[in-house]
Amino acid sequence: MKKSLYNIQQDYLELFENIIEQDGEITEEQEKALSISQEELQVKARNYALVILENKHIANSILSEIERLTEIGDKYVKLNERLEYSLQLAMETFNIKKIESDLVTISLRESESVEIYNEFPLPAECFTEKTSRIVSKTKVKELIESGQPIVGAKIVKKNNLQIK
Repeated sequence: MKKSLYNIQQDYLELFENIIEQDGEITEEQEKALSISQEELQVKARNYALVILENKHIANSILSEIERLTEIGDKYVKLNERLEYSLQLAMETFNIKKIESDLVTISLRESESVEIYNEFPLPAECFTEKTSRIVSKTKVKELIESGQPIVGAKIVKKNNLQIK
């Protein structure tokens, strides 16, 4: 039966509970089980780390490919914008409203849009207020470290897993 890290940890905890119940005395059998658990953890941890590294490599490759494909897609978008602009300009120049063929129909249609060229003289009701507050963790840390009591925040020490 293969053991996951969780199962190894559970076995390890049960082993320590038994040792504590025996007033800290470790039997030969428990010592052997303890070393096997540590060995299993070493192997599992190594395998997990290798899977994590491989997954990171795959994710980076995918992200690079997304970036490459996005650049290619952007080129097609720019090309289409240029072609549409040229086609529209030509149709407007020759005052042609519609072009029909057996595969496509191209037409010009009138539309309206609001263009703001100077917002300062506009009345107040034309504006929408947008406010946002963002906590500066750097400033909070500085205040806490300077000894100022801050309610609602604290500095937490963590262990971060590193795989090299």
